[in-house]
Amino acid sequence: MWRELISKRLDSPRFSDPATAETLATAEREIGMPLPLELLDLYHETDGVYESGAYMWVVFSCSEFAKENQYMHTSPQIAFYGQSFADLLFIGRLGNGDLLAFQRAADTKAYRSVGIWDHEDGQFTEKAQTLEEYISFYWYRTASSFFEL
Repeated sequence: MWRELISKRLDSPRFSDPATAETLATAEREIGMPLPLELLDLYHETDGVYESGAYMWVVFSCSEFAKENQYMHTSPQIAFYGQSFADLLFIGRLGNGDLLAFQRAADTKAYRSVGIWDHEDGQFTEKAQTLEEYISFYWYRTASSFFEL
């Protein structure tokens, strides 16, 4: 399902072999939180999605996913934003440096939306309720459009 959906929305996606159960368990352990079910489903089809035309991981591989989240949640270099990103789970990068993320509800810790974290001001903007909805409505077929999201 995910490969088909993504192939309809991007010009040149590169898919990997599915992530292994061990790889997924390691990623969850390293970030200290469970993955959203949609993301698990995607990783069961492909360990990340690389957009060749834009030269970027639009959905990180599991290893990149764990590294990016550890950095965003623990790095002192991120402190200049003056806020915590504990409610965000970063899953991909756009061409302008912004990050695609799931947002968790503070009260239940359930994932409630997908959106864009702006690297310039540190603000999160909700775009959709699900990853499938986000891909369907916000990903375009040309790599240059990733700079405009």
